[in-house]
Amino acid sequence: MEEIQPFKQNKSALERIITNIIDNTLKLSAPGTDIRIIAIETLHQSIQIKVMDERKGIAAENLNRIFERIYRVEHSRNQATGGSGLGLYIAKTLAHQIDGSITVDSQIVRVTVF
Repeated sequence: MEEIQPFKQNKSALERIITNIIDNTLKLSAPGTDIRIIAIETLHQSIQIKVMDERKGIAAENLNRIFERIYRVEHSRNQATGGSGLGLYIAKTLAHQIDGSITVDSQIVRVTVF
């Protein structure tokens, strides 16, 4: 197994991206839900980081909107969840600034992967 090369981009941006995605996952997952974080070095000497959980899932009509500024999926709009609706927007904006990308795949009542 080869060692993953050091990250040479803006480390504080990468930290903020990962923190925002994990924070979002923790806020919207039920207590006791398993959350997995996986880092994979790709063939193009980039790193793919996956954050996976087994929450309710995100409806297809919301998938392309969750990275919009101040957008919150209906079931996350309550006092208990908290948040401003900016976390994923900031994460996506920072990812573009460091030539990265963020995608999401979700299946209702199955798994969500960032």
